[in-house]
Amino acid sequence: MAGYRAPDGRSRSPWPADDPSVLTHHPGVDGLVVAYLAFTSGLYWRNGWPSRSHLLLFGLHWVGIFAIAALRRFLLRRPPGTWAGLRFLHAWYPAMILPLVYRELAVLNRIVTDRYYDAWVLQWEARLFGGFPVLTFSQRIPHPWVSEILHFGYVSYYTMIPALGLTLYLSRRYRAFHAYMFTLMATFFFCYLWFIFFPVEGPHYAYPTLEGSLQDGWFRRWALAVLARGAARGAAFPSSHVAAAVVTVLGAYRWDRRVFWVLLPLGTALTLGTVYGRFHYAVDALAGLVVAGLFAVVGPLLYERLGPRPLEAPKPLSNPPSTART
Repeated sequence: MAGYRAPDGRSRSPWPADDPSVLTHHPGVDGLVVAYLAFTSGLYWRNGWPSRSHLLLFGLHWVGIFAIAALRRFLLRRPPGTWAGLRFLHAWYPAMILPLVYRELAVLNRIVTDRYYDAWVLQWEARLFGGFPVLTFSQRIPHPWVSEILHFGYVSYYTMIPALGLTLYLSRRYRAFHAYMFTLMATFFFCYLWFIFFPVEGPHYAYPTLEGSLQDGWFRRWALAVLARGAARGAAFPSSHVAAAVVTVLGAYRWDRRVFWVLLPLGTALTLGTVYGRFHYAVDALAGLVVAGLFAVVGPLLYERLGPRPLEAPKPLSNPPSTART
């Protein structure tokens, strides 16, 4: 059976593409999550002994780290094909914890700095675009049906990751699934660390809402409801929504072209919708595209580098001993 192919076309994997043991034996995804949780837990001690709420969050980080280590150790000691529910949980927990990790950013960036850097980003916006597309985009195309299409793209973000991930997982392409999950988490954590040290509020907090009937669309209301429940202040630049969506689209192009053609229009509408709906500055979306392009290339390559190498066959002796009897 053919193994997973690295981006350069050569197989470096000791596992076939449909071998589920890669999900527990490859350290990449668990390592990313543990490293992020450990690093961000240290930020709670930045100003000395943390407050009670910060101490609780610090403790939850380390509960998560030990839980990940215990789960991985447990599964490594069990025969393949057993404990299917726990193996599914182990494969998908990184995506499951993202909403919690995202919400925490608003706490972490206030520990690191007491300011937001919107003024800097707006200067970049003016220089790059000669104005402020976050205001003019919807003003120049004030059509409710355009607004609804782009807001539909924006909320479709929450289906894009499961669409590709479940397609790969349920079709037993475990190594492709794991490489995608590694690339996705690396993309998210890069953006999250940027949000902590360079927080930008974004236009959702700084600018007026859309005008007239553009505000009344069903998908517009849905997007605003999601933001009201799950937004993290200071998490605007670069747009992690754009970065993760485009990484997913590019991952689909690499691993499943049928899913790619479904996700491509959604990713395009999402990228435009973040600016049209005044959720992000245009430069946020542009930076998200750059981050996505970088990690779509580097992520799978790094995943292969981190994985164990297949054992090489022993080389034959140059002068093998004679077996003839004398």
